[in-house]
Amino acid sequence: MASIGDPRSWYPVALSRELGSRPHAISVFDRNFVLFRDETGQPAAVGRYCAHMGADLSLAKVVRGGLQCAIHGWEYDTRGICRRVPGVGAPTDVHISRLACVERGDVIFVWPGPEPDWPFPAIPSLQVPRAARPRLLQFTCPVSAIALNGFDVWHFDSVHRRQVLSTPEVRSVAPGHLGISVTAAVRPGRVYDNALIALGYGTLHAQIDNWGGNLILVRNMSGGYVAMLGMIPAGTDSCRMYLIVLDEARKSWVGHVLQSALLEVYRAVAWAFVKSDVPVVSGMRPKKGYLIPGRDDAVQSFWQWWHALPRIEALPA
Repeated sequence: MASIGDPRSWYPVALSRELGSRPHAISVFDRNFVLFRDETGQPAAVGRYCAHMGADLSLAKVVRGGLQCAIHGWEYDTRGICRRVPGVGAPTDVHISRLACVERGDVIFVWPGPEPDWPFPAIPSLQVPRAARPRLLQFTCPVSAIALNGFDVWHFDSVHRRQVLSTPEVRSVAPGHLGISVTAAVRPGRVYDNALIALGYGTLHAQIDNWGGNLILVRNMSGGYVAMLGMIPAGTDSCRMYLIVLDEARKSWVGHVLQSALLEVYRAVAWAFVKSDVPVVSGMRPKKGYLIPGRDDAVQSFWQWWHALPRIEALPA
């Protein structure tokens, strides 16, 4: 899991459905935490062990939107503050650690600390996003390999059969962000590609936005769904990806039903695109290497940005 030394960012740690009536234990940032929902259904992440005697709060009860320790009944709110001790009342200055926590696309994300450096990025072009079922993927490469892949624009042709038509534009619009705009033509030959060309989608105007090194938003500027790739290290040279596909929510019930089917199609298309990258990045140990001026300028920009990203330090108690 993400550890000290990794970039400071929002990391996916659980599926929404994993947060039930009991706390859900996670290990991240070299520490142990529990996830739970408050009275409004919002997720929260606090330290796993009670401040009293270290009891395991994954065994606690969720009461009044907080956690009640299974041994002595100490209660903690979503900020990790102890709000009640049976027979004593509310103690002063007793707390456990907490993490900033959000829910997007049926996935729970946490930040390495109680206050994020930047908010979770808005889903571009979508006012009320609706997500398809997330897909979990395991990769035998570090997060940086997949992040780098988005800026290696020339692999779009060799791997994805998308011919780059113009010089990619790389720019940063906020702390923790690096984006790239690419225009490419779909090469004919495969049934899927021929169908895209026949439907008038033979030219792709893609925007790829990377946040914090591990959170990638991909969209076709001509319209359609947004793909979100949330990644978290799963070992020294491996990572887990949460693939999320989002579209603007339909208001009518008929539109909602039809969109359910459409989202499954989008999900399959996004997976097919990502799947073609699996043999490319599997086993990869990314490095700057020998870069070709003019051809690898976007890769050069990526590495400068990647090495400048703020890193996770020891978490506060």
